[in-house]
Amino acid sequence: MTKSRRRFLKETALATVACPYLWTSSRASGRDKNSRLRLAMIGCGGKGRDDAQLAAQHGDFVAVCDVQRSRARQYAENRALNGNGQRKIDLYSDHREMLDRDDIDAVICATPDHWHTPIYVDALRAGKHVYGEKPMTLTVDEVKNLRREAQDLK
Repeated sequence: MTKSRRRFLKETALATVACPYLWTSSRASGRDKNSRLRLAMIGCGGKGRDDAQLAAQHGDFVAVCDVQRSRARQYAENRALNGNGQRKIDLYSDHREMLDRDDIDAVICATPDHWHTPIYVDALRAGKHVYGEKPMTLTVDEVKNLRREAQDLK
């Protein structure tokens, strides 16, 4: 039986999307609480809301950061992020102060575009994994800088 090109592309796209999710969800959201990621959010506006809800399925938020304290407080009080009120999420106004913590594994960056690269660089230097939205950078020079930082980690 021959497959059409269109059907092949659909099945390949589905496998490309589903396989990494299935692999990471079984590893990152293990039953053992000690195997869950400890997460932090930088930028608590609307764009990060969906990212945070999805990330909370695979890890536990320990800190949130936003220049508007009220936004950070809203995130910290979100029952989907704080384990139905079981966990206290610390609030920060300066992402650099938050990145100094040793108990954060990964950072989600949901800031305005022009802040992406500086925050990614700070997070990488602090030894954190980073999830960010596009655009990752605004200029070619920022790409080169970010690449250099990532290579220095090896």
